[in-house]
Amino acid sequence: MIEGRLKIEQIEGVATQYRNRVIADYASAFGQVPLNKAVPGTEDLMMIDTLRDERSSDWLEEMGATVW
Repeated sequence: MIEGRLKIEQIEGVATQYRNRVIADYASAFGQVPLNKAVPGTEDLMMIDTLRDERSSDWLEEMGATVW
């Protein structure tokens, strides 16, 4: 619009094209990831290993460990 090549009435149609292109290019990067997939750059760390479990911090503190 700023450059004068696009009229207000055309925005909706053009926006859909750009949205579809972005989804095609990047959807897999932000989509679902299987928990049994290996984490890139590690030898044997799986995605499930990266989930936070608040119970483990509670247990450590109960056992006398300090969690910073």
